[in-house]
Amino acid sequence: MNILKECADSKRLLDLKFLDLTNQINRVQTSVIFLSTISGFLNANREQFGISDSIISVISISISTYVTLVLSISKYYKFDEMRESISGQIALSFVE
Repeated sequence: MNILKECADSKRLLDLKFLDLTNQINRVQTSVIFLSTISGFLNANREQFGISDSIISVISISISTYVTLVLSISKYYKFDEMRESISGQIALSFVE
């Protein structure tokens, strides 16, 4: 019985880690999508809003820098690979 309890606890921990990584990845991806959409919207409507080209350029460069930074950090920490690895471990725990 002790082994079954340890396996259940380990699976629960893997599930929690998987959910945590999924939430982190979702936050990163959602922020990238949102800010990229805002940048495109501002670029497409700069004349309608009367915003100067220099302000649009600064906003676009800032958003591009943010996107590059967060995606690079996500890749550096290998969030996607870790999530896939945990997913595989969870699947194996069902097999065994």
